[in-house]
This record gives sequence, C-alpha cells and structure tokens, in this order.
Amino acid sequence: MNAPTREDAAPHVWRGGGLRHDLPVLPRGAMAFALLLVLLLRIVPASPAHAGDAARPPEAHTPSTPDRNEAPAPASVMDAPVATLLHASGDVELRIAEGARRGDGNMDEALHAGDAVQTLTRSRALLRIGKQDYLGLGERSVLVFGAGRAGVDTAAPRRATLLAGSLSGSFGSSGADVPFELELPGARLSPAGAPDDALRFLVSRNAGSTSSISVLSGRARLARAHGAELLTAGVGVTLDAHGNLRERRALPPPPETLAPPGGSVVVYRDVPPRIAFTWGAVGRHSHYRLRVASDVDFHELLADERIGAASRTLSSLHAGEYYWSVSSLDGRHEGRPSVPRRLRILRDSVAPALTVDALAEASGPVVVRGHTEPGASVYVQGEAVAAAPDGTFERRIVRRPGAFLLRVEAVDSVGNVSANARVVIARDAERATVADTDPET
Repeated sequence: MNAPTREDAAPHVWRGGGLRHDLPVLPRGAMAFALLLVLLLRIVPASPAHAGDAARPPEAHTPSTPDRNEAPAPASVMDAPVATLLHASGDVELRIAEGARRGDGNMDEALHAGDAVQTLTRSRALLRIGKQDYLGLGERSVLVFGAGRAGVDTAAPRRATLLAGSLSGSFGSSGADVPFELELPGARLSPAGAPDDALRFLVSRNAGSTSSISVLSGRARLARAHGAELLTAGVGVTLDAHGNLRERRALPPPPETLAPPGGSVVVYRDVPPRIAFTWGAVGRHSHYRLRVASDVDFHELLADERIGAASRTLSSLHAGEYYWSVSSLDGRHEGRPSVPRRLRILRDSVAPALTVDALAEASGPVVVRGHTEPGASVYVQGEAVAAAPDGTFERRIVRRPGAFLLRVEAVDSVGNVSANARVVIARDAERATVADTDPET
C-alpha cells in the first residue's frame, strides 16, 4: 500500500478545543485553501531556495540570486517538528502534509514541514516554536511551515510563511532558542538575539500584497534582496510585494489604563457583570486594540477587539482571573501595549453568615446583638443598623407589652440575603422575654 501523499491529505479541524481527524468532506472555506496549499506544497519542497530564498542577502551585501544547487536539508531536519499547536479557539483548520503520521488530535499537536494552519472568522491559534518561543495566529490567517535551509546544523531550524492574515511573535530574551525565520514576499524576519529584552513583534499581510512589521520590543533582523538590517523596538515598516521598503515610522506609545485599576475585584451573584475598560487617548490616534486574557502573557485570549474609542464595556467575562491591556493603532501598525492589569471576577451565590445573640431580659428595651459577614448591610425590623468593620451590630427596641416578630436581615454586596426571625414577648414595660422558635432563614 502506497504511503499517502500531500494531495491525499485532508484538513483536520479544531472546533473549540477538539481536533477532528475524521471529516469526510472539506469544511467551509477549506476547498480554496486546500487548492492553494496543494500548489504551494508541490512547489516548495522541490527546491529549498523557494520564494523567500530569492531575498536572502549574500555575505557581501550585494543583490543575491537563488542558489539552485543548494543541497536539500538533511532527513533529520525534514522530519523534526517545526512547531507545536498548543491552543485553538473557534474553527481552526490543519492541513497535514502526510496525514497518516498524525496521532489522536489532542493538545500539543506537532506540525512538520509542509503542514499548515488556517484560522477562520473569530478564531485564533497559539503555536510554540522550540521550548519557549511562541507564535499567535490571528483570525482569517494562513501559516505554512517549511524545512530549514541546508547548512544549519545546530538545532532543527524552523521556517514559516505567512500567506494571509496576521501573526504575533514572542521570543525569549536570548532571541530564538532554535533558529527561526518568518518568510514574507521578498523578505525574511528572524530574531536578532537581543541580550537584554525579549523580542515581541507583529506582522500582517495587507491588501495590495504589502506586508507590515511592528517591533514592540527587542530586535529583529530583516533580510531583503539588497541586504539586511536590524529593526529595533518602536519601529514599524511596510514592504511591498518584492520586499522593497515603502514606509518606516515610529510606533505610537501605549495608552494610560484608567479602569478597572490593577488588582480590582468585581463580585456578582447570577449575571456576569458589565466591566467598563477605559484608557487615556493617545495624541491624534483614535483607534485602539483591547485584549483580555486569562494569562499575563496573553496567550489565552478571551477578547481581542479593535475599537474606535477610548473605552469598551464587556459583559461576557465570568468568574476567573484576567489580565487586560490596550495598544494604539496607527494605520497598519500597532504600538507597544500597556502594562497588563490584573482583574478578578468572583461569583458569590452564598448568603452571608448571620447570628443573633440571646436578647437581653433585663428591664428596659429589648437589646438585639449579633454578628454577620464584614461588609454586609444589617436590617432590624426593616431599619438599617450600622455594623462594625468586623460585622458585629447592636440595636435597642422599645415595644408595648405583647408578642411581636423580630426579624434581622443581612444583605451582602451582590444581594445575597440571610434572615433570622423569632417571636419576642414583652410582658410589661420593664421586662421582655424571648419565646424560642426555630430560626427562619
């Protein structure tokens, strides 16, 4: 039986956390994607010096031409995983070059040269490169992986080509822990080994076949047909379809976050709260990107929105710990994000503790003493009673002789209520006794 070829492979679809390997037909949007990849995969493996290699600068910094005699990468390089799919949200399609070698589709899906990832509308994917470097694929994006060039004999080199959409990169303070290159039309982008700062960058493929690169921190090496240069933090460039520089500009500064402040705690009972995120406007910039994640590195994004105002209210965040950050947008470029702010949202459906001590039987008014949850409001006979910071309270009641129902309530900040009711018999104007009954809650 012949081994499956790239043309035999079918896409696998990750839908909200489960990778499906048994789809009998291509899902929506995948037919055109599959045709594109089939053509690409027929061209790319034929020669390691494919589209990006034409832009590889020579050592002498003179215009280069593709080396058609370059030897293919060793088998160990070709077989080594290029990346690992760690997380996917929404519908994410995997195009597998050799489908027979894939496992059960759990998390940590290994991706090899020739494999590809496509995100659909409102979907994202997080990939790990090596041990500590990451790529985040935005919605409606296509990323294809390739083998490294011959001559790199350290660790297995990683190469990826962004065909459409957007990509973010996060590399450790030592640069990449394995060699990595991101290929764009006429150019290659790679970590430059910044010693003191981690590399963070954003790349997008734009309309008109242009590409935009924003370096948020660290340094990156941009190789083009006429040489290579270092891109430092705070710089954004736009390249045309041949890798020529069309624009260079300074990135906008991060906005000042206003609310909710770092360390805020929001509590709700039944319905998730409406959280108003606000920040200060940055100069002439009127568009911003708000991100909310469950981790401080913003790998597990829960909200990622581009907004034409300096505020946004979200009501979809349930109980949990979150981090939020905002950045300014300047045309095709995005500036450095603000310092992440931590936000905790708690769900509280438990009524506050409430105890009512024995009522005083000495002559005079009935004295009600008790204790409740600190911060809860206390009501005796429907009237508010001031409680001490530790939750203790006291109230004196003057009643005519006879029985009456004494009701004490405690209400916490989200509306949970505890009640204690008992019958009190005032026998004369001087004394009152308590007829014990089962407490009402």
